[in-house]
Amino acid sequence: MSQMTFSPENYWIKITDGDGTLLYRSRIARFTDILPDREDTYMVEKKIPRDQIWLEQDEHDEVFFRVKTIAVRLGNSPIMVHIAKPIEKIEEEVEQRLLFFAIGLGI
Repeated sequence: MSQMTFSPENYWIKITDGDGTLLYRSRIARFTDILPDREDTYMVEKKIPRDQIWLEQDEHDEVFFRVKTIAVRLGNSPIMVHIAKPIEKIEEEVEQRLLFFAIGLGI
């Protein structure tokens, strides 16, 4: 993992083979499971108690994830890669900027 350009600890990652056997999962993936919706990008909300792991949950311990599921082949073996990024911080920043913009327009 030392050659990765990003820290897998900041992402929910689960990699399985064609039979569904778990090959890898990141630390966040140990606290919740995100079932694949389809081979695409989608959003999902999960409840993860902040005393287990801090992902900038809201007051109800809910975290939004942006999920991407990709089917790849490693040699002749099919591999499913499920990767999700918590987006609570991004959502809060957008809301804050919209508020500042609305105040600015009002002035």
